Amino acid sequence: MDRDLFAGFLGAVICLMGSAAAENRPESEDARLARGHQIAMSVCSACHAVPSAHSPILREQAPALRRIANKPSTTPTSLAAFLRSPSHKMPDPQLTDEMIDAVVGYTVSLRDRR
Repeated sequence: MDRDLFAGFLGAVICLMGSAAAENRPESEDARLARGHQIAMSVCSACHAVPSAHSPILREQAPALRRIANKPSTTPTSLAAFLRSPSHKMPDPQLTDEMIDAVVGYTVSLRDRR
């Protein structure tokens, strides 16, 4: 019985070590875009049209994320700066730097391919 308990404990430790190592690996581009989409769905979609989301709930809709992505002035740097210090028209979404990076990556990925 002690041997079975030890084997179970050892297996749990190995699993935890594997998940901790996975957390230290850089996130793949696909995973970052998926996380950005998930954040946009939960935070941005109240005001902005987000692909695969319901219609925004506000009467005066903010620009769709695809429209923002296709503006010539939109760059990853400019969008990140805007999200870190929103204007008076947009409430502060209270996003962490990692969340901002994910949302910026997702939004920029919506650009029309030319």
